Amino acid sequence: MDECPRVSEIINAMESKNYLVFSNPGGHDLNIVGIRTADDSANTFNDWVALFYTFAGVWNYFAFPATTDPGTFYRENPLSIKGTAVMKPGQYRGAYMIGRHRGYKALQQKGLIT
Repeated sequence: MDECPRVSEIINAMESKNYLVFSNPGGHDLNIVGIRTADDSANTFNDWVALFYTFAGVWNYFAFPATTDPGTFYRENPLSIKGTAVMKPGQYRGAYMIGRHRGYKALQQKGLIT
């Protein structure tokens, strides 16, 4: 799996796309970034989710292996007759909240995405 980019690389990529980077010095604004790698193998955590925020003028950064695309089961057995969604790259501010997925804490969609 590719290494996760450093926080400075993620910020540079976001700024080059004119995305807002939250840098509130109180640490109350969280940047959550999904990073899709070139590895498109199904049913694997081959992508990254990076979380970062500033506190006392310092970037705090955490990266986790994740997946940004649906697994084989839902590709072959979509829940909708329209098929299985794959999120279009972009910035979706305020689109998620902390909730539950199959009994564990997870991000849940609360706003519109493409």
